Amino acid sequence: MLTSAKVLGSRTAIVSAGIGITTTLGVLGDATAARSSQRLRIIHVERGRASTLYSRLEQVVDKLSTASISMKRVDTTSVRPDAVEIARELGDSQSVMVCGPVEFTKMVFEACERAGIPTSMIHSEIFASPTTSLERLFENYPPAEVSCRDSNKKFTWSANAGVLLGALEEHGLEPASLCRSGSCGECAVKLLAGKVSYPLEPSARMEPGDVLTCMAVPAGDVELGM
Repeated sequence: MLTSAKVLGSRTAIVSAGIGITTTLGVLGDATAARSSQRLRIIHVERGRASTLYSRLEQVVDKLSTASISMKRVDTTSVRPDAVEIARELGDSQSVMVCGPVEFTKMVFEACERAGIPTSMIHSEIFASPTTSLERLFENYPPAEVSCRDSNKKFTWSANAGVLLGALEEHGLEPASLCRSGSCGECAVKLLAGKVSYPLEPSARMEPGDVLTCMAVPAGDVELGM
């Protein structure tokens, strides 16, 4: 487990992707250690608009009230950052904490090598999505009409479109998302009509009437509040 005492040095960069931001929040929970850093760079990568967890991170940093912390959020909707860009963002950091999926972590390690940061000064925590192929679990579901009330969009869902989150993105919508594995609840939207099915039961807590689009498929025609 990554702790503030283990990862925060005089000049540290924290690089996270998706649900990896939860580790960043945990580390910054030690206000004394965070304020003692001479320079702390926070770089978070996610798709679409700022997630609830990123907004919470901004609040945590504001409460720390120190000029030594800088934040940058990278939206991957159009372009994903590469090792060259991340190396540039690391600046004069002496140590790095990276939290995210396997391929993202590998890319950050390459960025650290480019920036001259030794492997011994890199702390990592890898987050993975479920490996079960959801497509095989709902391949026999019949096509269904998906209506989005707020955006006035409608399309026909079929099994090859995948879970609702991917189908919505394919049709030009940008629902909030983070872990994409049913554990954070960021992708929840209101189910106004119809029913959905969860081929794999999500672990996130949901409000009544919500549906987790990253794990759900339509069980007939549905209307969503987005």
